[in-house]
Amino acid sequence: MGVVRAYLERGESNVALLNWEHLAADTMSSFTSSYVKWAAPNARQLGVRFAETVANLSDAGMNLSNLVLIGHSLGAHIFGITGNNLRLSGILLPRSRSSCSWV
Repeated sequence: MGVVRAYLERGESNVALLNWEHLAADTMSSFTSSYVKWAAPNARQLGVRFAETVANLSDAGMNLSNLVLIGHSLGAHIFGITGNNLRLSGILLPRSRSSCSWV
């Protein structure tokens, strides 16, 4: 939440959080099975759907020139998929940020 706090402290930002917890984990599976069979496919679908949402916001007048998508680990992939789908539809985002850590 440090990134969110930093943006808010600048006083020039609106922050929206995308909670995809219910799509990220199948509670009945092991971690590996859940990741491969549940989280990764859902991340792909969510990236496409989020791209549609961003495109709709753009069509409604939202200025995307200051939009920054920040994701961690598989969340970074979601925003990469989002950006790629937007690019394919002719909408270019100025930047995105991602991080991935391995334990």
